[in-house]
Amino acid sequence: MTGEFDKTKFNYKYDKKNQVVLKRYHGIISVQDITSSWDFAINTQLFPKTIKRFILDYRSAQLDFNRESHLQIAFYYQKRSLFFRKSRIAILVTDPTLTAITVLFGTLDNDYQSKPFSTEKAALKWVMLK
Repeated sequence: MTGEFDKTKFNYKYDKKNQVVLKRYHGIISVQDITSSWDFAINTQLFPKTIKRFILDYRSAQLDFNRESHLQIAFYYQKRSLFFRKSRIAILVTDPTLTAITVLFGTLDNDYQSKPFSTEKAALKWVMLK
């Protein structure tokens, strides 16, 4: 089921050559924005289900939730475990608070790996590792 969301808050780019999905967030982002935008992408098959390399770019976003909200996001990923299983999820952040939330999120990884990065180049290099 796809929740309501503002399509101007994110965009997807699918790199067919490297089999990587880049998802950029813009503006003020809620947990609902994150989960419903994933539901949209998965339900409409914006990219193949076999993709296991993701770069999530939060550098132009402001998160509108508290530190504990990382639990809701982690539970969402666990609920969608068939989709995210064996994935590498690089998270681009520059804000120290977002970096801390990303590290906390990473402690809850289940059947996937996530790691914070400050540059797209480093994130791409990591998701491309076998």
